[in-house]
Amino acid sequence: MKRKNFNHTGQPTEKQHKIKIFLSRLIKNWKQWVTVLVSVIALGVSITGIYIANKANEIALKNHDITQKLSKLDFRPIIRLYTLFRPAGKIPPHFALINIGPEDALQIKVRMLTHRYSPKREKMYASIANTLYDVVIPKLSPQETKAFKFKGGSLDSNARLATPPENNIMEIRVTYRRPQDLQEFDESAFYFINPEGLWVPERSSSIESENYQKMKKALLNWKSSKNIISIYDEWKGDDLHVNDQCITCPSSATSEHKWFI
Repeated sequence: MKRKNFNHTGQPTEKQHKIKIFLSRLIKNWKQWVTVLVSVIALGVSITGIYIANKANEIALKNHDITQKLSKLDFRPIIRLYTLFRPAGKIPPHFALINIGPEDALQIKVRMLTHRYSPKREKMYASIANTLYDVVIPKLSPQETKAFKFKGGSLDSNARLATPPENNIMEIRVTYRRPQDLQEFDESAFYFINPEGLWVPERSSSIESENYQKMKKALLNWKSSKNIISIYDEWKGDDLHVNDQCITCPSSATSEHKWFI
């Protein structure tokens, strides 16, 4: 038989008395303790949930940024410009646009401008644009080519703006957008009238004299001040013009070609 601990008076000790009171209160208030415990657990779960949600959101944002960056890496339309300024047999003067990039080119606009050069001042002093010669193309798919006749008078009017005509520079400016973010690309090709009276690209061997070099320098300074990107500068002229007049351009027009304008 187990003996209970009593003091000399036969009553439980003070320590035992306190334990008894504590247990009695604990049993009496157990519901309150359970409520407190549940609240503590719920708070912990809530904090953990917020932490996980924040981490998940942070990861999602990083993944979105990575996706956005990847979507812009080299995925853009690349337009090449081909020109023919003289008739070649039954083929009339024309220009052709070819998209050699992996993406569609959207909202394409082609403008023809004329810039005048002053030999005395050795700088460009005037720029003229005629919207009558503008060409608008809604879309140019990868590897697609579209050819356009030069509108009547567009080449002659450029050549007759100043005397001598060699002091004129013609610009064909091409602007277009890519589909994923509608970023715009603005590029230009420039042409000079050589000693034979023919329009030729800025890298033609027929315009290497000192006077033409001064014109090119003036043009370069003007382009820099206007923040204009030359198609030649950006694409290094790769296959831009297979020769000065582009008579044998790949995918160029033939006499049976369906002209767009």
